[in-house]
Amino acid sequence: MPDMEITAGVMRKDSSLDRLLKYAGYSGLPSASVFASHMFLDEPAEVVADVNARNWMAQFAPLSELDLNQLCDVVIDAASPGRNHSLQDHYQKFKGHVIYQDGEYPRGWLIAPPLTAQSLGGNRYRQGGCFLSGVVPVLAALGQYLKSARINLVMQYDGRESDYMVAERVNCFRVADHYRPRMEEELRQLFPNIEIAVESVIQIPSLVHYVVSLVLETEQLPPITVQNMLDNIPHCRLMPILDTHELNLARVTTDSIPPISILFDTLQTKPGDKGMQVELKLALYYRNLAVLPNIDAVRILATGADPIDAMRQTDRELGFSGRS
Repeated sequence: MPDMEITAGVMRKDSSLDRLLKYAGYSGLPSASVFASHMFLDEPAEVVADVNARNWMAQFAPLSELDLNQLCDVVIDAASPGRNHSLQDHYQKFKGHVIYQDGEYPRGWLIAPPLTAQSLGGNRYRQGGCFLSGVVPVLAALGQYLKSARINLVMQYDGRESDYMVAERVNCFRVADHYRPRMEEELRQLFPNIEIAVESVIQIPSLVHYVVSLVLETEQLPPITVQNMLDNIPHCRLMPILDTHELNLARVTTDSIPPISILFDTLQTKPGDKGMQVELKLALYYRNLAVLPNIDAVRILATGADPIDAMRQTDRELGFSGRS
């Protein structure tokens, strides 16, 4: 992104560091495009010295030499969930913002662009997961007219298999309704005046897109108005498909497809009990949805940018086609 750069990186000496060093070596890319300008290791001084002596791609300093206030405005904390690593002490004196990832629930104030849960102070935020990152922009687009939302989700299995991926595993599904209470709780933090129910969560081991089915109750609106609202959502595009096979093929050759696809042929509006009922289905490309909201959140928190404008800038920089 032209308005931001990674000025500091903190790692442990583990398999991810080994992979990154190997990647930097065989990719042919300059070191500056793989590593931050200042790299630190959360390890004893002798381990840092050994890593520096064994590689020529990057030089690391001990974590004790890190001064966050001198180097950065925002920290993206992508450490393994639940790990109280040494950086926690640095955060106590940090004047900027810290953005944890979804796995750190319930730590931090929830942020899922374009919305942020009401904060009572402090500099710790928690980025919403793929589900929230895909659903929140759509609900927010109808926010002032939205009365209720019923949601069903089919998602990638997020656990570890205990055996090989045999056909019986690949072709199975799991009922994961234990996720529903937290999903509803977080959505209600962002939409406190809307009646929200996550009705089911199903996991399948092999998916490229999450599938979200939405049944929404809104105030009475002309159908073309609803379509225009949905057609103007950042990170999103109305797609004239009923099958994500075409999307999967297209993603092999282009990165210009936004991560939230509204299957236009599923969009229906009809009279409802409280006004109008809007039905639609989403295809969420979770590999992008795990990353882009962090970029949006950095821009929102560090510069005070309007959330929608911040998301649109991300779309422009990444070349996403469509109205947004």
